[in-house]
Amino acid sequence: MMSIAKADFWSIVMKQLRYKLKAYRGIYTSMIIVQVVALLLSLGSTGGAVGSSSMGYSFEVNGYSGNLILVFTMIWSFMTAIVITTKAYRYSDFLMVSNRLTSQVSSLLCLLIISTIGALTAIGADYLLRDLLILFRDATFIFEGAAPTIQGILGTCMYLILFALSGYTCGMLVQMNKLFLFIIPAIVIGVPMTTSFMLGVPFLTEDLFLFFLDETSFSLFVGKFLLVILPLFAVNLITGNRLEVKS
Repeated sequence: MMSIAKADFWSIVMKQLRYKLKAYRGIYTSMIIVQVVALLLSLGSTGGAVGSSSMGYSFEVNGYSGNLILVFTMIWSFMTAIVITTKAYRYSDFLMVSNRLTSQVSSLLCLLIISTIGALTAIGADYLLRDLLILFRDATFIFEGAAPTIQGILGTCMYLILFALSGYTCGMLVQMNKLFLFIIPAIVIGVPMTTSFMLGVPFLTEDLFLFFLDETSFSLFVGKFLLVILPLFAVNLITGNRLEVKS
């Protein structure tokens, strides 16, 4: 018997999105583990130490930073996005009414939400690090950094989204053709290293990171962010449409 009910695109996407946010809850467990490990490692001085003594007085200044938590969270988002592209995760869509486009859009929205949660918890872990230092370190004075701004929070979220989309794109390309297992590292690492060696200039891949890290204007940072993620969105939508159907 056929149904004449017309399925609405966004209602299907939202249903798939809610399903994936629940089905992928194991991802949050891995995120907590990664951030706890980074937090414990950050309890050691990561910002260098200086000290001096004179006339019977001595002092020592240790630097601590939550950057390691953010780096670990970025790696987590990158790897998580790759895992989501595997068949076991993609085939879960077939439990519901879906097509390739709704599946891709819901997966990408799911990735944006997961990355945002990862960014916010990383910021929270940074504050937890400061509390732990006050509680457990034998320090007379604690000089805390500046409070996060809205721009700083948004920037952290965008970094996580960027890494997650990059991982998702790599995963989708590999799912489409296994040759990308070799092509992607060759392009990202091999070509810049070879070019750097031939031209005698610093490792060119660093420029990709400095493209964002050196930006002091938030509006320009947002522009660069959109300049990178929009093509990634397009690649993922095209790649998802070219994957084989479930066999």
